[in-house]
Order: sequence, then C-alpha cells, then structure tokens
Amino acid sequence: MPFRKTPSYTLCVLLLMGVLSIQQAFGQCSFTNLNSTYCFDDAAFTLTGGTNYYGPGISGTTFTPANAGTGSHKVFTTDGTTSSYTVNTSGTYSPVTLSSPTTITLADNTVSAAISIGFTFRFYGTSFTTLRVFDNGFIRLSGTTGTTAAAQTIPNATTPNNLIAFAWGDLNPATGTIRYKVVGSAPLRRFIIEYANVTFTSAPTEYVTAQIHLYETLNIIEIHSTHIGSDGNPKTMGIENSAGTAAVAPTGRNNQIFTANNDYVAFIPSCTEMRTVTVNALPTASLSVTPASTGVCPGGTVSVTVGSSAVGVNYQLKNSADNSVLSSVYAGTGGNLVLTSTPLSSAVTMKVTATNATTGCDVDLTNTVNVTINTLPAISTHPSPQTQCEGSNASFSVTASGTGVTYQWQVDAGSGFTDVSGAVSSTLALTSVTSAMNGNQYRVIVSGTCTPSVTSNPATLTVQEYPEITGQPSNSIICENTSTSFTVNPGVTTSPTYQWQVSTNGGSSFSDVNNGGVYSGATTATLSLTNAPLTYNGYLYKVIVDGTCGTPVTSNAALLTVHANTGIAASPTNATVCELATVQFTVSGIGNGLTYQWQENGVNITNGGMYSGATTSILTLTGVSGTLSGKDYKVVVTGTCGGSQTSGQAILTVREQPEITGQPSGVTICQGGNTSFTVNAGVTYTPSYSWEVSTNGGSSYSTVSNGGIYSGASTATLSLTSVPLTNNAYLYRAIVAGTCTPSVTSNIALLTVNEKPSIATNPSPQIVCAGSSATFTVTASGTGLTYQWRKSGVNIAGATSSSYTIASTVAADAGSYDVVVSGTCTPSVTSTAATLTINALPAITA
Repeated sequence: MPFRKTPSYTLCVLLLMGVLSIQQAFGQCSFTNLNSTYCFDDAAFTLTGGTNYYGPGISGTTFTPANAGTGSHKVFTTDGTTSSYTVNTSGTYSPVTLSSPTTITLADNTVSAAISIGFTFRFYGTSFTTLRVFDNGFIRLSGTTGTTAAAQTIPNATTPNNLIAFAWGDLNPATGTIRYKVVGSAPLRRFIIEYANVTFTSAPTEYVTAQIHLYETLNIIEIHSTHIGSDGNPKTMGIENSAGTAAVAPTGRNNQIFTANNDYVAFIPSCTEMRTVTVNALPTASLSVTPASTGVCPGGTVSVTVGSSAVGVNYQLKNSADNSVLSSVYAGTGGNLVLTSTPLSSAVTMKVTATNATTGCDVDLTNTVNVTINTLPAISTHPSPQTQCEGSNASFSVTASGTGVTYQWQVDAGSGFTDVSGAVSSTLALTSVTSAMNGNQYRVIVSGTCTPSVTSNPATLTVQEYPEITGQPSNSIICENTSTSFTVNPGVTTSPTYQWQVSTNGGSSFSDVNNGGVYSGATTATLSLTNAPLTYNGYLYKVIVDGTCGTPVTSNAALLTVHANTGIAASPTNATVCELATVQFTVSGIGNGLTYQWQENGVNITNGGMYSGATTSILTLTGVSGTLSGKDYKVVVTGTCGGSQTSGQAILTVREQPEITGQPSGVTICQGGNTSFTVNAGVTYTPSYSWEVSTNGGSSYSTVSNGGIYSGASTATLSLTSVPLTNNAYLYRAIVAGTCTPSVTSNIALLTVNEKPSIATNPSPQIVCAGSSATFTVTASGTGLTYQWRKSGVNIAGATSSSYTIASTVAADAGSYDVVVSGTCTPSVTSTAATLTINALPAITA
C-alpha cells in the first residue's frame, strides 16, 4: 500500500452530538484514539477511551474501516450510565419509514395500554421494558395518569413525570395516526413511536408529524420532527425523571410557543459519546493505463494515458519495484490524462499512483506500463543493381537491424531521390518495369524507433525494351473519294517492324494490308489511303508492332468512317388541305451532318407563328390560311460532304372553309308580292346552301323546300312569289357548307308582309232633320290605313278619320258621301256612296 499521512486527532475532542461535562470528558466515556476520517484500506486498530463500543466497522474494541464501508457512520461508546443528559441539536433529521407498524387508537385525553419496548431501555438510571403513549404528544416510561392537555414547565413534581415529550399540548388523536415499530438488530435496536398528521384540538389546520427514537444499549433519545405546528398555546419538548426533579429541554421549547420543521433533537445520556466517522473511498484503481508496454530510446520519456481521470485526484508515475518517483504530480481532469515520465535509461515497470487531493487516500492503479529500451537502426547488406527486360519484374533488398525498423524506398529518375509510394518493406518489388525506368537508381532509408535513420547505397536498374505502342491509331472520318492515314507510335521499341491489317466485317476477322490500290505504307508506322470509296465505310485498321525483345503487340483497331456526299433522295410533294388545317412537307436527305433550311416562294422560313421545323427534315405549318394557297415550298440540304443541295418544290393548295361575307337582310312586302333573301358565301370552296324558315319566332327552324311560294331553296338566293299575309314575321336563315368543315349559319332575316286596304262595312245613308247631326262610319282593314271623306266626289277638308260627323246639318249638306281608304300597300279602295237626306223643319208662313 502506498505511504500516506493520517489526519491528526486532538485528544478530548468535543462531542459531535453534544457538549460533554468536564467529568464525562475525562472519564471512560469518550474515544481517545478515533479520528474523524479514514481511508478505506487503513489498517484495523484497537479503540481506547471508552467502555463499550458500537457501530459499523466495530467488532469488540477493534475498528476496521473497510468493514465499516465508505461513507459517514455513527459510532458510540458508553458505560450504560443514564444519570444525566445533554441536549444535541446538530444531528441530522432522518425519520424512518415504518414498514407494517402497529397502530394505536386513542380517544381524546387518554393513554394507551403498556407497550413492550422490545429491549431494556435505561432512563434516568432505571431500566424499563414497557411504556405508555399519551394522546397529547408525550410518552411515559411508568405511570398511567397525566392526560391533561395543558403542558408543564419541566422539571415539575406534578404528574405526569418520567416522561419524554415532543409536542406536549392539546392534540386530537382522532385526526391522525399513532403507531410504533422496533427496527434494527441487537444490540442497537430502536423503538420508534410516530405521530402522523395529528391536529391540534383548537386549531384543526395545524398538525404534528414526528418520531421518538429510543436506542437500545446506548439509551439515546432522538426526536425527528417533520412538522410541529402551533395552536397559539405553549407546548413542551423535553425529558423528565420519575420524581419531576430533573429534566432537560431544548432552548425555547419548555412550555413555550414554538414550531419545528425537519427538525432534530437528541438527549444524550451521561458517559455516552456518539461520533461521526467518515471512511473515504479510495480512488478508482481500475482506470485504463495505456500503453500496456512501450519502448523508448536511451534518455527518452514515456507518455502514459490514464483513461477517465477523476477531478480531485492526483496521479503520479512510480517505479513498481522500489516505489521511486518517475514523474511530476498531475491533477485529474475528468477525462483522459497524459502523464510524462522523467528521462529513462533502463527498462522499468511503471505504475500510476492515484491520490485523493482532499482525503489523501491513495491507491496504485491496477494496470502498469512495461518500458523497454530500443536499439538504433543499422544496415548490414545493401541493395544490388538489377537488369531486366521491359515488362519483367525486378526487386531490390536490404538487410537491416534495430528496434521498430521501418523502410522507405526512394528512386532517382534524374531529378533527385523521392519516396516510392507504398514501398515500406525490406524488399522493393517492381512489377512490369518500363523503358522510362531505365537508369533509375533506388535506395532505402531505414528508420527505427530511435534516431537517426540510415540510408543504403544506391542500386541502378537497367531496362531492356519490349515492343510497345505508346500512341494508338485514331479513328478517321472522311468524305467519299478523299484521302486519310492511320499512325502508330511504337515508343522506345527496339528496331520496330509493322504490319497493318484491315477488317471489312466489323472486327470479326482481319487480313494483312498490302501496298497498292488505295493503300501505301502498309509496313510502316503510317498507313495511307488515297481516294477511299464510300464502300470502305466501317472498315477497321490495326497494326502489329514487333521488335528484337519479347513478343509482338497489336494496336487498338481504328475505325474508318466514309461519309457520302450530300444529296436528296426524295423531295417534298404537293399538298392540298382545308383552311386552318396542319400540313407537313418532308424531305429525305443523303449524307452526314445534314442541316436543313426550308423556303417559301424562295424566302427562308423561320420558326414562329404557324411555322415549325424550319431547320429540320419536316416543315410543319399549323392552322394554314387561304392566303398560302398556291405558294411553293422547298428545302436547302447542307451536309459535311459535297456542299448544299436544293429539293424540288411542293405546291400548297388551301381550300377555304365555309364562310359568309354577305348576310341576308330582312324585307318588307305587301301581301301577294314577291321577294327574295340572298347570302354571300365568299371564297368558300364548293359552297352548298340550305335555307331554313322559322314560323314561331325562332323557337325552331325547318328546311325550306322548293314549291309553292319558294324557289332557289338550295342556292344563294331564296325566292318567294305571291307571298300570302300569313307569312308575315317569318324568319329566314341560310346554312352554308363546303368541302371543308365546319358549316356556317347566316344571320336571321325577318320577312314583313303588309296587308292591302279593304272595306268591311260601308257607310250607311242618313236622313236627319235640319239642324241635327249626321255621322258616316266605315270599317276597313289593312296596313298603315288613312281616310279621306268626299261629298259628291270632292274631298272634304279635314275629314280623315274612319268616321265623318256633321254637327248641325243644313239643307246644303244634303248629298252623296263616300270615303277613300288608302294604306301602305296599293291600291286604295272607295266605299259605296251614302246619301244624306235633310228634312225641313215645320214652318208657319202666315
């Protein structure tokens, strides 16, 4: 175990749970060699200063920190004397949750039967095994009287005595629960009596919840008050002997008004001491320590990482063999902590000691670090020169020693040595060496865990060339009857030879090319073709390159593409369409890379409006108008080879859709008269006509047929002859159709037939006495009638209505009267004449 200091202890320490009297302090009643803190791994020792000892980690008179366990513990020493008590209020409020307690039922101002304490409890020098519970907040170790609700100031000889009070006042036990339980194990059992939510009689909203703990052997009395309310009356908390001559009470709680919340009060017997002893945990010993082993060069240092170091713990490297210090002290950070050793010159096993900075408790971490001393790198065998054919493999090797040896091969290709990527073993393997590597020098740098590194002597690589192709023949695109060539680059092939081959079947087979015809240079680096015909299109050419070293190599196949000269296979054809239809003109071109330009009447067409595809093989006209009829269309085709070609022209004929450019007009005629309705079909292609009539104001129409009054029912003009009056207000319209659709319907024309004038009732003759009135009346029909009355064939001025009245006749008015009835239509009609006879009045002559 690492050496550590143990905190000093001052003899005669004041009791942590109460101040002892001078006699007690120097009697066999206190610990004289018990420290307040220990480390978990401290050695067991024998307690002194007391009579009997109790508590965690204590066995007889021996205290073992590890048996007590980490944390704070209460330990006791006592000789059992209970002649006097001191009050302690510095302890910890810690009520106990009672499991399956015994409940006591009490009426107001009553006392329970005797209750077994469960062990012998000494109180003011007397031993008791039973007690009684009083409803008003106290218990008695003896006696059954004293149920008064009024608290007393203690000591007081008046009953009740021999009591322990925690809230002596007027309580109502029916409002809460009173229960008890013995907990723990001998010899330190506790009897616990609990009042839970017991209210005050005069203040039902105020209550008491508290526990009294009676300790076996120690005879300590504790009161743990969760809540002690107040009804405004004095209460008493304290203990009193059986005679009422001695008592102890906390300040301010002896028949005084007080409250308490989460409150602790203890009554400690004479010659009893209770100490709090803290056993501090050791720092965690299982933290990772890395690396587990490592090597350093002479005089080097080692970095050790402690995983998840603890804050408040210091860490230091030490020699596991002799505990000598090998590093500074490092404070834990809560994360990984790196400790650096002092310079090392010999192998050593290092450990990490962890020390709690506050408690001083320390522990050696479980894992250690084995440190070895490494040796310097050295070369015993250097690489040798190599000579190989191109494409063969070569290798250079070195023999070296040292700790942690690594290799890095380098090459000098003429510009100084540079690292060879990935070449990090004792042998450098070169696969398929190339001509470019001829004359390269190779060396290796041998490094180790320790420095400096060492460099080998250089070794030269000599490469003999094989046949190769560094430049492949390229595809060729030409126009028919022009020339081209294919070239291969043999690189540094020694004494290269060539044989060109051709495939006429897409690469299925190849045959040697011989000079002659279109070919020349068939056994050189360049094969030439002169005036290659169109039939050579798609031929493949490759070359076999041979040399003095190795086997021949064959180039890639190059494709010969021979484009035909530009031509036109099929020109656009004439087209006949209806107005607003879509029409297309198509050309079939010959050649490669063809472009198109359509023309209308010799003028280039651009896309837009009705035109699209003006630069493609298909020209589209959408929604053609009649104005295009008769125009010609052709296309200029341009290609990669042979310039441009112009197609033949195509004529566009556009047939007009049915239209009406002149609408039929309404007419007015006289009955029996003749009339007609005419429609103008404009430029409608092959127009046809169908006249319709509506006799019901336009609700429906029927087709007019020739016959009766009608003729020309399927022509541009519908004729009506001897039209009767019954045709008045008939409506007429024409439907114009043609070769193209749709048909169109004209506007509606109204026929108005006026009636001729006629007389239904002629005026009647009149016989009146002179001075009387006379009236002539005619009844007539017809359109736009007017009247003119006459006398004896002479118009009567102002007589222009259907009746004529003479208000006061005279003899001169006698005569013949008629009326001429005129109208919109002719002729006028004249009524029959009516005679006016005037009788003379009687007269006296004498």
